[in-house]
Order: sequence, then C-alpha cells, then structure tokens
Amino acid sequence: MNVHVPVYIRQLRCHLDDPLYKNSIFIFTTRVLTVVVGFIFWMIAARLYSVEDVGLAVALISSATLINLFSTLGIEHSIIRYFSTYSMAKTINSSVLIVTLTSLVIGVAYSIALILLSSNLTFINNPVYLFIFVAFGVISTIAVITGNIFIAMRKTLYYLVQNVFISARVLFLIPLIFLGSFGIVGSTMVAYIFAFIFVLFILSKFIRFNFKVDRDYVLNSFSYSSRNYVATLLSEVPFLLMPVIVLHLLGEADAAKYYIAFSIGSFLMQITYTISTSLFVEGSHGESMKKNVIKSGVAIYSLLVPAFLCIFLFGEYLLDIYGTEYVASFDLLKLVALSSFFQAIYSLYCAIQKVRMGMDSVVKLNLIMFCLFLVLSYVLMGIFGVTGVGYAMVITFIVIDLLIIGISKKEKWI
Repeated sequence: MNVHVPVYIRQLRCHLDDPLYKNSIFIFTTRVLTVVVGFIFWMIAARLYSVEDVGLAVALISSATLINLFSTLGIEHSIIRYFSTYSMAKTINSSVLIVTLTSLVIGVAYSIALILLSSNLTFINNPVYLFIFVAFGVISTIAVITGNIFIAMRKTLYYLVQNVFISARVLFLIPLIFLGSFGIVGSTMVAYIFAFIFVLFILSKFIRFNFKVDRDYVLNSFSYSSRNYVATLLSEVPFLLMPVIVLHLLGEADAAKYYIAFSIGSFLMQITYTISTSLFVEGSHGESMKKNVIKSGVAIYSLLVPAFLCIFLFGEYLLDIYGTEYVASFDLLKLVALSSFFQAIYSLYCAIQKVRMGMDSVVKLNLIMFCLFLVLSYVLMGIFGVTGVGYAMVITFIVIDLLIIGISKKEKWI
C-alpha cells in the first residue's frame, strides 16, 4: 500500500539528509547543551559549596580555559581544512600529540608563574592539586581538538555524545563535595576522563594510534594554523576581557548585569557559529562554496529573525529569572542580540576565507575588530553605562561588514 507523504515532510527529510544542515543541527545542539548544563552546574555548585570554594573553582576553570585558548595553536582549524588532504591517521595523531605537549608545557609554566608570583590561589601549595590542575588543562585541550576531529569527519553525532559525557560533571558535584573547591574542578575532570575514554574507543575504530608527528602535515599546515591562531586570539580576547573592564569602570553590579545579558544575547551567535562551521567543513571537503554559502545565509537568517523576536518580546522575563535587578540590562540584551545579524556576515566571510586559505585578511579584520570594540566600549560606557558595550558591539560588526563588502567588491565576489 502506498502511503502519501506530504510535500513539506519530504522537503524536511531532504534538508535533514543534507550534510550542511545535518552537521549544523548536531553542532548547534551541542552548543545549546553546553550552555544549559553550564547554567545548571554552577547553580547547583553555588548551593552546595561555599562562596569561597565557588570563587576559587571559577578561577581554576577559567585558567584552564585560558590554557586551552593558547595551547591549540590554531591546529583545530587545520584539522578541518586538511582532513581531506592527508590521511586520517596522520592528521589525528599529529594534532593530538602536538596540543598535548603544548598544553602540558603551558600548564606547567602557568603553575610556576603562580608560585613565583605568590598567588592567593591556595591550591599551588598542594602538589596533588597542582598536578590535577595541569592534567585538567591537558585533557580539556585534547577535548577541544577531538571535537574538531569529529566535525572534520562529518561525524558530529560523536561530537554531541562526547559533550554529553562532559555534561555529566553535574552528577559528580555531590560525591566530591568533601574536596571543597577541588570537588567542583574534580567533578569536571572526572567527566572529561569519561569523555576521553569514549573518544579513544570511537577513534580506535578509524585509526591506529601512535606517538608520531607527520613532518609534512605540520610544515604544510603551520602557516595556516598560525594565522588562524592569531585570528582566534584577536577575536576572542576582547570578549574575555570585557567583564574585567566593566568591573573596573562601572563596578560589580554592572559587571554582573553585563555577564548575564551577554550570555543570553550571545546565544543567537551560536546559530551563526554552527552553520558557518558546517560551511567550513563542507568547503574543505570540496563541496560547492557558492551553493553552500547561499544555503547557509538563508538558514542563519531564518533562525535569527524568530530568535531575535523572542528576545525582544520575552527578554525582560528571562532577565527577571536571574533577579529583578538584571531587568535593567534589557537594552543591552537587545543590542547584543541585534549584533548577531551583523556578526553573521562576518562569520560566513571567515568560513569562506578559511576554505580559500585567505587568513591574512581575517587577521587584519580581527585586529581592527579588537581595537575598535575595546575603544568604543570604553568611550560609550562613559556615556551610556553598561549599555554602551552593546552599542559598541553593533557598531563594530557594522564597520567590519562594510569592510567585508569592500573586500568582496574588490575581489569581484559581488
């Protein structure tokens, strides 16, 4: 018996089978999972542990995140770009070994710096805790790299499952409470270990592990990796610095309002991130860029419009969940959400240039963005308070988009 399937159902199935959309869905789901679990994790930790323990754990985990940022060396981008050029075994073994050694060196150097500077982080006086901290930096950096390996393989379901294991850190908060602040760090560490075991099990089905670095792969990808490394630092550091800048200029209350508003508003940017990442993957595998850029643009703005409307209509209620004092940052939240429309063009441009290996222009744009955003934020905060950061964000991305349009016309893309 023939069953009539409605046209829109067939079209939906077609879209879900498209690698660009399918991978985007899994990547986006992973990002949402990370955000939601992060909120739950810290909410539970705040109820179970003392303020001092939570503060120390935040400092330790933030330090590990900083080690991640500096340890990847841009290799996470080369994995995707060169995955179809070199054998899977050479790419994976070389990348994992390099970032493992780099994160180990940076983690040890960071710990030594803390000891020499007589930091008030008490964990440095305990060799066991110091070892756990360095190990945590290493294994979390490996998680970043293996996540990109699964994305490069177009096996983003494994990327999602890996992060499900990492999300299980919530379960270990109670049994490790006797460790104080290291109960929070330790619960995260245990979850990463389980995720690492899963990664080894999956990757062992595709390659044979060895401790060799392929010289040809490293030399050919070095220039590309280093440019991506600089571009990533320039694009991420301003947003990592902003809470500290707001704290210094406006005080603790405004710093908290900024952090919450930015966390909610930047959720829209996850849409552009996931789809542009899938565009990068498909382009690296030789798929048609023109066709996929159009598909990516349509998908991004189709999702951004309703998401922005939700923020505009219900943003005050979302902020009120955190406390009535946070409702005052509603204007900032709307501006952060609005900036995602302009950030989308920048994200698509970066994905295109990564495929074309035109990273010099991305580095220059990111340098402009770095300087412009910090200067505008400083100036506009003096006029509009914390809302000035939102205005700075919108203006910065508009300027970057105008430069991208200029570059596109000059290179005859348009």
